[in-house]
Amino acid sequence: MKQISMKEQNQEIVLAKHPSGVPTPDTFKINNIDMPTLKKGEVLLKSIYVSVDPGMRGFMNKGEDDAAGNKFQLNKPITSRTVAQIVAIDTDHPNTDNDNNFKVGDIVHGRFAWQKYQTVNIADIEKVDPTLAPISTAVSMLGVPGLAAYFGLLNIGQPKQGETVVVSGAAGSVGSMAAQIAKIKGCKVIGIAGSAKKVAYLEDDLGLDKGINYKQVDDMQATIKEACPDGVDIFFDNVGGELFDAVFANINRHARISICGQIADYNESNPPQGPRPMHTLIKKSARIEGFVVYDFADEFDDAKKQIADWYNNGDLIYKENLIEGFESIPDAFIGLFSGENIGKQMIKVGEVEE
Repeated sequence: MKQISMKEQNQEIVLAKHPSGVPTPDTFKINNIDMPTLKKGEVLLKSIYVSVDPGMRGFMNKGEDDAAGNKFQLNKPITSRTVAQIVAIDTDHPNTDNDNNFKVGDIVHGRFAWQKYQTVNIADIEKVDPTLAPISTAVSMLGVPGLAAYFGLLNIGQPKQGETVVVSGAAGSVGSMAAQIAKIKGCKVIGIAGSAKKVAYLEDDLGLDKGINYKQVDDMQATIKEACPDGVDIFFDNVGGELFDAVFANINRHARISICGQIADYNESNPPQGPRPMHTLIKKSARIEGFVVYDFADEFDDAKKQIADWYNNGDLIYKENLIEGFESIPDAFIGLFSGENIGKQMIKVGEVEE
């Protein structure tokens, strides 16, 4: 592969200020930086695909735990799930922490900085298996979004054939996967999205039983009732807010509600207080459970193989909203909150070197 010059222009994107509400372009700043120097046990990575997700918004708020690394720090690079290529390895210590036999040219993924080139400890990278699916899927269909859909629906939702499943944010990276897995399991699936184009995608491309454009509905609770005359058995929620309230009002006895995301509240400094659910949960003997995907880390490998099998057999499709250019990362992130993307919002920032 091409030798990388240490004089080649490197760049980073940092958090310039804590946003109030939806982030704006001046929330971010692009800096020119030097190429990093390899240290013991490190690899030099070239970023290829960068993933942006709504849940990152919370890490941009000002907080006392900034210094602990739980939030993005001002004037420091933002991080997100990234597919990268190893372009150099610490040759002075070739076997240090390299039990996976990483080599130059390997494609890897992990949570990396928004930088074109960076050094990372070998212990913090994971190989991408290009035989399963295209390498970009390591941070989409076979990454956190696909795994969140898989475990949130199957482990928490526990779908049974013939049940009714409602998915909010159904045209997004997680929702579209959860909805398709529910169809694979023989469920009736209703998807909620925010445009006519997205509804067409849900119904025509993904084969959902019905798509609902919440922006064109005056009474969402009644609309859900009409779409789900037998009630809602499983609710996979990516949105929260008033959409949650409307679907929750239609749940069946022994319903299962999987809370994956709450994008309706991510930019709210004082999220509104919705109906308290406890009485209904008791009355319906229902269950509501939030989760993070790493709750199921021990099961990742099996889940990836199953998702890849569904994909390669044509039972499941995925869509990436791919944007070109490193400098486009901030706009791609901001675009998440206007509902622009269908599928996974990703930025291609480099080419794989042969």
